[in-house]
Amino acid sequence: TISSLSVDPQVHLQIAKGVQELHNHRITHRDLKPENILLTKKYKKGAPIPDLKVADFGLSTKNIIMETVAGTKEYIALASKVHTYTNSVDVWSIGIIFDELLHGDPYYTGENNKEVFNKILKEEYKVRDEKISEPIKALLVSVLKKKAYERPIIGVLKSRIE
Repeated sequence: TISSLSVDPQVHLQIAKGVQELHNHRITHRDLKPENILLTKKYKKGAPIPDLKVADFGLSTKNIIMETVAGTKEYIALASKVHTYTNSVDVWSIGIIFDELLHGDPYYTGENNKEVFNKILKEEYKVRDEKISEPIKALLVSVLKKKAYERPIIGVLKSRIE
């Protein structure tokens, strides 16, 4: 999985490009998490980053507006829990994945779904490590906004990474 990769802008860019391709085809994945981002070949530390592929489309949809709660609790966007939502839930999940790549564990954790959802509802995202560069901090804060309309669309996110 991508959890074995070092923090590299190419990893972030490949994930954003993959999700942008889905959104260009009006597909919302709804279950983005490290386990659903696959390496095309075995990775050895220090070697070039292999191509990444988005996988597991079991919860994906072509609906523009969605209502059904879907996804893995640590990566699910607030909006999908409380009202209708759009493909911005994928942008949220990307932010959680990026944060996890930086720190080694998901930002929102808990013993059960209810505990995790309560944290997502009540806790604002805060960058965990002040040593992270300002552009990365700004990127994380922008994609992990509670209000979906405040998050960048995937194309804007991708351009910020490039």
